[in-house]
Amino acid sequence: MRPQEFANLSVDSSEQSDGELDYNYDEFGFRIEEDDTLESSAAAQSNDSQQQQPTPFVEDPAERLKWTNFLELTYASFTKDTASSSASSLGGAAGAESISSASSFLSTSATVSAGSPATELPLKLPVTDKLKSMVRSGVPHSLRGPVWLRLSGALEKRRKSPVSYNEIVKESSQDTLATSKHIEKDLLRTLPSNVCFSHAYSTGVPRLRRILRALAWLYPDIGYCQGTGVVAATLLLLMEEEDAFWQMTTIIEDYLPACYYTSTLLGVQADQRVLRELLPECAPDIDALLREHDIGE
Repeated sequence: MRPQEFANLSVDSSEQSDGELDYNYDEFGFRIEEDDTLESSAAAQSNDSQQQQPTPFVEDPAERLKWTNFLELTYASFTKDTASSSASSLGGAAGAESISSASSFLSTSATVSAGSPATELPLKLPVTDKLKSMVRSGVPHSLRGPVWLRLSGALEKRRKSPVSYNEIVKESSQDTLATSKHIEKDLLRTLPSNVCFSHAYSTGVPRLRRILRALAWLYPDIGYCQGTGVVAATLLLLMEEEDAFWQMTTIIEDYLPACYYTSTLLGVQADQRVLRELLPECAPDIDALLREHDIGE
């Protein structure tokens, strides 16, 4: 999804119906309350004048360009042999295909059709010192989807799966799941301040419903775990529906232990306690910031 586009539509609708702007939205589609803005402004004025003022969380075009160049260079060697072998028979078309292959990485992988140049790209990014350095410096918002899919192995899982996401959605929609009622209750509670999930008719709600039902059907021993929706909804803000589903399966199968998905969420609570104990020693600045905002207490 592209939250900012839906936020703009919501703003336009508000202006047409009321004649004035009710809400502002950030780049991810979260509503910015006017009271929050005023309180932040007042707090900033009351603090030391040397304190750095908060800035909007907007993607830096220069950082995106750096990543785009890096990704194109990374895949240039992969497409070079194919382009060279095709050049003699296709003339200049091979070079265009090479450019298309590199550029198609930046698009959502779920929309790439079989046989297109993008399917010839490797399913995982080669892990290099340069890549590690760039990831630690931050991945631009608009590239997090395709980068995460390849770093995590989700794209590889999707391509190698014997069943497609559409087949899983079809089966899960026909199945009467005991967890369906719980999913329906949580849909509008997940990200209520986000334009994509704030109402029953919001564009993200049916997508989130399909993902959660598909996960509950695919993992019957887990079913629906409260809190899963928050992770899935956040992924939907950065990638398309099918990509978000396969990213969730990778998180469930490959990254987090089974105790994270019990009804008591024992694994999550245990790790949160450990994190709270380690933060003051290992990351005191982050610990102070979390305490300032009453997070994790």
